[in-house]
Amino acid sequence: MKHRKSILTMMLFFSILLFSPAFAADATAPVASADQPVYRFSQVVAGTEIIHPFTIRNTGTAELKIISIYSA
Repeated sequence: MKHRKSILTMMLFFSILLFSPAFAADATAPVASADQPVYRFSQVVAGTEIIHPFTIRNTGTAELKIISIYSA
């Protein structure tokens, strides 16, 4: 019974956090969207320059600032 009460208390705590206005999505936030966010390059010879353009759009309502880009 004590274990069940602890679980219910934790569920209530996380529910409050989840639906709290502080954790709600900002209606004026920038949102980066890409039609093709991932591109898989085929095998290439080492040292070969490969170029693939990515189009990124801001579908949010605030200014989108791209600070850095990296490849994985």
